[in-house]
Amino acid sequence: MEADELNIVAFRDVGARETWVAIANDRQHVEVTAESARRLHAALGALLGEVGGSMIPRER
Repeated sequence: MEADELNIVAFRDVGARETWVAIANDRQHVEVTAESARRLHAALGALLGEVGGSMIPRER
């Protein structure tokens, strides 16, 4: 199984106070606030630190 490439963009609607982060490709789309993205970043960093390279598929 190949990994899909994802695009990441931060945006703020005109006149809005909150910044959003979108992570998307042609088939999937997630939008979170910048604050949620920061918490997600911290949680993913902690998780990947715990599992090390065990989640990274090896080439065959």
